[in-house]
Amino acid sequence: MIIITSLIVYLMGILIETLKNKKVSSIFLFMFLSGLILSLIYFKYYNFIRLNTKAFLTLPEKSIIAPIGISFYTLQAISYLVDIYKGRLRAEKNPIIFFNYICFFGTILSGPIERAEKFIPQVRNLKPFSLEGSFEALGIILWGLFKKVVIADRLGRYVDVIYGNPYGYSSLPVFLAFLLYALQLYADFSGYSSMALGFSKILGIDIINNFNFPYFSKSVREFWKRWHISLSSFFRDYVYIPLGGNRGGELKKYRNNLIVFLLSGIWHGANWTFIFWGVLHGLYIITENILDKAFNYSKKISSLIRIIITYILVNFAWVFFRADSIRQGLHLIKASTWREPNTITSILSIININQFILVLVLIFLMFLYEYLLFKEYDVKIPAIRVFAYIIMLTGIVLLGEASQSQFIYFKF
Repeated sequence: MIIITSLIVYLMGILIETLKNKKVSSIFLFMFLSGLILSLIYFKYYNFIRLNTKAFLTLPEKSIIAPIGISFYTLQAISYLVDIYKGRLRAEKNPIIFFNYICFFGTILSGPIERAEKFIPQVRNLKPFSLEGSFEALGIILWGLFKKVVIADRLGRYVDVIYGNPYGYSSLPVFLAFLLYALQLYADFSGYSSMALGFSKILGIDIINNFNFPYFSKSVREFWKRWHISLSSFFRDYVYIPLGGNRGGELKKYRNNLIVFLLSGIWHGANWTFIFWGVLHGLYIITENILDKAFNYSKKISSLIRIIITYILVNFAWVFFRADSIRQGLHLIKASTWREPNTITSILSIININQFILVLVLIFLMFLYEYLLFKEYDVKIPAIRVFAYIIMLTGIVLLGEASQSQFIYFKF
């Protein structure tokens, strides 16, 4: 599928650039984009559509395996063709260079979603190998690996027990799972992104940094400027702005926000939980805009309180992102408010006290190092980076989880 898609998009890019008649090229663009989107819908959502339309539409049951990376390379192909049509980009004539853009191993499985205007020139003019740059890249890879195997996989052992038996726990164990899943997801996904960033850097290619300390965000709107940056910027540039963006009044702006986050939810997977999660984030941002307009919310509330509020709201939405169904998510939220007398015993039946303390220490170290990076102390005091690398390497060797767990975003 990736070879067929790459070949078609390569040829169509040249065709769209060659056509002088804008109306004709827009028809071809519409046809090609429709084909890409329909292909994605077929492989990812066919059975979801079949199950949800069986009351009035009979579709045959099919066993469909989604091609690796289709969610990511489809968006890259869309951005490539649109940018050529808009005149922002020249069609790439060298098929090897173009295929590298679509199929690059560092980004194919979980992004980031690269833009051709940034990526292709780097492949065309590869930097010479740099030993100093490679050492820096190895540090980035080490940080990503530490977040994945030491933090994310360790947190996953607890989170998976709660979500795997949602009706077996209540009160504090469930609430703790909510908090830990947000950290697990971040450590897992940003861990992958850091490793992809590092491996690409060794090859002389700079890809987008997909995260910018999202849990320091003071609003949900800001969170989406810092979380999965390549996806949120794609929806901003190719959906939100073409729909009108902030133009045309508040109601149209709110409509556009909802459409963007609805599509973001659908993109993540064929389940109502993702749709609910996406709409929830859209409603968060609409509410923030209303509060800002009515009460100047962002200036009247302190930064620390806003960071805490944002973290709570994002955590609430993550419940539905992780749950198997909306009903299960609602049950878990309800269960987290029940008062159970033996909550500590319930927690310790899953994770012993030493492991629990270790988890807290690891979370503290992750946020401490994130804060130091955020404030660029690692640049001002290089010894901090060296000390951090020693801790990471020691942590991976002594505490790394020898599990077969894949990266969470591989399934999207």
